[in-house]
Amino acid sequence: RPDAAFEADSDRTAAIASRRRLMAEASDQGWWVAGAHLPFPGLGHVRRAAEAFAWVPGEFSPLK
Repeated sequence: RPDAAFEADSDRTAAIASRRRLMAEASDQGWWVAGAHLPFPGLGHVRRAAEAFAWVPGEFSPLK
């Protein structure tokens, strides 16, 4: 949720704008995104979904 604000945001408006730009660029450029608090496997992409963004997890298969 790029529009969420947190205690650590010293400038709420700038922080939200920065997160929205980062999500847009990650979506537009097809970046791989990783995060400790994302659903398993924690590695995937974001895509635009109307006025928001959606998480697209990477494909996972166990090593043989």
